Amino acid sequence: MITEQQVKDAIIAAGIDADVSAIGPKDNLGDHGIDSLDFFNLFLELEDVGGKKIPDEDIDKMNTIEAIIQFYAD
Repeated sequence: MITEQQVKDAIIAAGIDADVSAIGPKDNLGDHGIDSLDFFNLFLELEDVGGKKIPDEDIDKMNTIEAIIQFYAD
């Protein structure tokens, strides 16, 4: 299982310029300036943390911290 803090740490580790303290679990990450390249880098970090690759068909659904946590919980 992956936590909200682990997702936020992955955002930082991916070098994404976003104020993670301002991102709530249900906030759309794109609304915080995270673009498609940032998402790619974030998903690479999450693969290391969560040990599971996000399939291409699920990437569009991974736009909130809550959705990412749910994906890794399943």
